[in-house]
Amino acid sequence: MQPIPRYTLLACFLWVGIFPALALGQVAADPVRGLVQPEQQVLLNVEIAGKIKQIKAEEGNQVLRGQLLVALEDSVQQHAVEAAQLRAESTAAIREAELQKAEAEVQLDQIISAYEKQAASQWEVRRAALQVKLAIVMLETAKQEHELAKAMLKLEQARLDQHRITAPFDGTIVRIQGELGQTLGPDTPVLMLIDPTQLEAVVHVPVEWYGRLEVGTEYPLHAEAPVGRDLNAKLQYIEPMIDPAARSFRCVFLIDNTDRALPAGFAVQISEP
Repeated sequence: MQPIPRYTLLACFLWVGIFPALALGQVAADPVRGLVQPEQQVLLNVEIAGKIKQIKAEEGNQVLRGQLLVALEDSVQQHAVEAAQLRAESTAAIREAELQKAEAEVQLDQIISAYEKQAASQWEVRRAALQVKLAIVMLETAKQEHELAKAMLKLEQARLDQHRITAPFDGTIVRIQGELGQTLGPDTPVLMLIDPTQLEAVVHVPVEWYGRLEVGTEYPLHAEAPVGRDLNAKLQYIEPMIDPAARSFRCVFLIDNTDRALPAGFAVQISEP
């Protein structure tokens, strides 16, 4: 009896091993998975160097948009704002220029009247008229300087605002990295703010699904541990660009979490539509 060739035996082993799996449906594609994160999350940092004077929130606090969270030492800038405000509120230069203009106009009228009576020369009339024009220029200059002072006040106020971190949206403080008295450099991260009421699942789905998903439609997503259950998610966005290397395209689903029952950071799976 002739021995069975080795390649024939190998083929038989492969067939015996694979065929039952195919028959029983045990060979399946990898699940299509994505990661769930808050739709709004931001790592807040200071815009300028400075020392932390106040931290007005704690980790876990719910804050409102515009609420002060962190303040840097700002006494010098406060004085700059006060000085700029005094200049912006002062109208003394304008009142003085108005008085000078009014006086120049009175003198011009008097000299014109004297000229008509041949008691003043034409040169005196021209000189008085020039004084009126100069007074008008001085008044316009005073008004422009007043507007400039108001603009400088806004600039100094903006510089003061750089000493503060406020909440850009309603949310929850999840992490604070700064401490009172700590000196920070520009763009140093201080705290993280999230809005946990609306979660976002980003999923890269197979290219074969393109055209089978519809924006605005709800789809079931299976949440992995620690959630471990199905969730309804509304498709918010389909990226109109396919990744040719991965043969997939990006979809963004929104999950309502108004009751804050779900944490962020868990994975989800989506079934083929």
